[in-house]
Order: sequence, then structure tokens, then C-alpha cells
Amino acid sequence: MKALFFLAVLLPSSYAAAAVTVDQLTCAQAAHQVSREGRYYLSTRDGAIPIYNVASVDSPPSCGTRQILYYHIVQTRDNAQCLVGYSCRGSGGGN
Repeated sequence: MKALFFLAVLLPSSYAAAAVTVDQLTCAQAAHQVSREGRYYLSTRDGAIPIYNVASVDSPPSCGTRQILYYHIVQTRDNAQCLVGYSCRGSGGGN
């Protein structure tokens, strides 16, 4: 039982460390990862962080009336401004 708990505690951090970040991928590979998994990983000094709920470039989401379409543009190995997907965000308007 202790071994399972120990494994469960270590799994998330070791998984993030093993994640391939978009700066290691080509633009096409990063876009394919988003279409396959609905997420991508950004590299930070603290390790890889996942960016979730990203729709693929091929099928942008239909955003609600108080939302705007957000373009996920990242730097990849071969492209400084690679569009990997879209998501909907709150418009941030006060009205």
C-alpha cells in the first residue's frame, strides 16, 4: 500500500518532466499533438506545464456570446509564430 501511495505522489512530477514541449517540436508536430491530445506543453524554468482544452487548427470551437476566440501561437523548433490551436476565453468586458 505504501508503495502505491509513493508511486502516485511521484507520477505527476515525473510525467511532466518527460513531456515533450512545443519548443522541441516542429510546428506541424505541435499542431498534430494538439489535434490528438487537446493540449500542449510549454517549457518553463520549473519544468513543462500543460496547456489544456485547446481545439485543433482544423476545427476551431464555436465560442459563446461573451467569449472570444483565442489563438494559441507558440514558438516551435522551426517557427517563431506557430498556430497550434484555438480556445474560447472570456471577453473581459465590464458590460
